[in-house]
Amino acid sequence: MSYTANYQNKPVPALTYHKIAKKYELGLNVVSPGRFRSHLQYLKKNRYLGVTTNCQTVQNPLYLTFDDAYECIFTEAFPICLEADFKGIVFVITDFIGKLNNWDINFGINRSRHLTKEQLSELSKAGWEIASHGRKHRAHTGMNVSEILRDMQESRKILEDLFGVSVLSYTPPFNVFLPNLRKMAERAGYHNVFLQKPVTPLHGEEDSLNVIERRMVYSFDTSANIMKKVENCSYYELYKENIIHFCSNATIGVRSLFLKG
Repeated sequence: MSYTANYQNKPVPALTYHKIAKKYELGLNVVSPGRFRSHLQYLKKNRYLGVTTNCQTVQNPLYLTFDDAYECIFTEAFPICLEADFKGIVFVITDFIGKLNNWDINFGINRSRHLTKEQLSELSKAGWEIASHGRKHRAHTGMNVSEILRDMQESRKILEDLFGVSVLSYTPPFNVFLPNLRKMAERAGYHNVFLQKPVTPLHGEEDSLNVIERRMVYSFDTSANIMKKVENCSYYELYKENIIHFCSNATIGVRSLFLKG
């Protein structure tokens, strides 16, 4: 079994977005609709096509993933994806379906609503993949093994019961990778785990799980940057993503203190 999901002996590239929106927010995770459209147009011009993990029968498949399942994915990203004939994979925080992102420290500025059950159902009917991002967006570093496994299993069951689909894919909150994540994900019934591509390659294990390495997309990324990520041809871009990710994860402890208070 290959360590990374492959098509024609090549890893399928994967991009990660969070919010596609016009409004201003603190941070780097909001990409404007205009910029997002230019990304997809450029990808399509280079003959890439957004698919789900159930469909890899195209010439140049690409996984277009959306973490946290914000409502703007339906209102802004979905119509643009329809224009380009791209399908997406949306990672849902199940306890926050249709609710505000109170799991995060938003300072009243980054306050956003998550996709409703009805919106997620529309995406699923349109061929998008519904995937799990856990129940409460709690970092695995603050949970024990039994808690992590229960979170994985329960979030998967909630989504399958709500939408009547097989939930095959999972990504951990904050993209934190723990050594036993693969075994827990396989035990919880997942086929795929999406992780941010690290600077140092991950090592495979003898199991049936696919680990799909993703490249993070930020508000400043141009179409040229996107192609470098997709084609994995720039160490500079990779280092930059990992530095931003490291700085973002430094706030996990701060989030925990605020949310306990």
